[in-house]
Amino acid sequence: MEEKTMDAGLFEETIRELCTRKDYPLHLAALYGQVNLVKEMLSEKVVLVRELNSLGQSSLHLASARGACRSCKGDLEHPDACFVRDREGMIPLHVAAIKGRVEVLEELVNANKATVFLLTESGEPILHLCANKNKFEALMKLVDLVKDANFVNLRDQEDNTVLHLLSAKENSEVIRFLLGQKNVDLNAVNMDGFTPLDVSVIYTSGIGFVGWKIHFFLSYAGAKRTRFILPPKVAERWLDGHHGSWFFEAMLVLAILMVTVAFQAGLNPPGGVWQDTGYHNVTSDDPSKQVHHFAGESVMSYVNPRSYTLFYRSNNVTLLTSMLVIQTLLIRCFFNSWIFNVIPIILTTISLMAMSATYTNSLSFISPGDTPIAELVLYYPSFILFLATVVHFCRMVGFENIRNIFSGKRSTESPQAMSKNISAPCSPPISTASV
Repeated sequence: MEEKTMDAGLFEETIRELCTRKDYPLHLAALYGQVNLVKEMLSEKVVLVRELNSLGQSSLHLASARGACRSCKGDLEHPDACFVRDREGMIPLHVAAIKGRVEVLEELVNANKATVFLLTESGEPILHLCANKNKFEALMKLVDLVKDANFVNLRDQEDNTVLHLLSAKENSEVIRFLLGQKNVDLNAVNMDGFTPLDVSVIYTSGIGFVGWKIHFFLSYAGAKRTRFILPPKVAERWLDGHHGSWFFEAMLVLAILMVTVAFQAGLNPPGGVWQDTGYHNVTSDDPSKQVHHFAGESVMSYVNPRSYTLFYRSNNVTLLTSMLVIQTLLIRCFFNSWIFNVIPIILTTISLMAMSATYTNSLSFISPGDTPIAELVLYYPSFILFLATVVHFCRMVGFENIRNIFSGKRSTESPQAMSKNISAPCSPPISTASV
């Protein structure tokens, strides 16, 4: 025993001379996986387990960040090591989570499961740390290890559950895994009045199929929205904060281009215009059946009046809606209202569909009539735009509402009662003080 004490003391004195006073010998031993040395030093001086280096980290913090499981086992023989906080207010379990050290997480949780309910000094649960740092493997490992119904419903200072945070991420598989757990609060409401499905609609509506899968998983599991339409303040904040001025600048450029194209198409319709004033008949040479035309009039209006009517109506819709987009964007510079953020998007969608119809009708007129397959292909742009519009509408309305509409279900609960039930707070399972 005396020989061991001398060896440990001699090592400590030697290392202290070689160190630059940033880490103590115990920290270096834990950092480089010297398990036996860690155990020996702690057996002589237990208080070292709470000793912090110049960066405010204990030996268990360093071992957890590095992923040194063997060193962690040496520190974990002393129960107090799990509760030591570093300079940022994190315990070793938090450090292992944000670094994604799955094996270390398992050791720390098995040593003291109560630490998973401890929050950081900023009030952030450990699952929220994993979600914010995109450490999804560590998050799923923690959920599997704890198996506590209230663990997945812990909230941060903004009343967000981990499902709120994951609903804003581009990872549908983690959400699917979390929804498979028991007693997950699907309709928890945060301080902004949002459920996880609301957050998903706001933040993942522009990421394509992944966003659609997230909406579907949440809706199928029973998640609901607190609002059918986004309130003014939320819509304004979303459009300003996540799309910014570049979005409306791009929309202005698009509207100007569409006005130019529609204006040019109106002056130069398919087939051109008559170059002289006279008579014509495309089906007969009989002079009595000749039709009088004037120079500058559209040839298409005489040859196929029905197609021409469809052409100029859809082209006029494109021109007028694009001009309205320009006007609305100009008004938006002087009036800070959410309505001027939404109107340009709706008008641009209408303009795109009208332009697609104009193009389809024009191309079918100037193409040979004996190509039915080609004529069918011409209608694909309009169909794709129509389908995209329907999908976006379904995502905004919510799959829950659409499913109820087609099944004939009607909510007998008043909006006030529904809001009250959805916004019922989730009581924390354990307080930090009690731990």
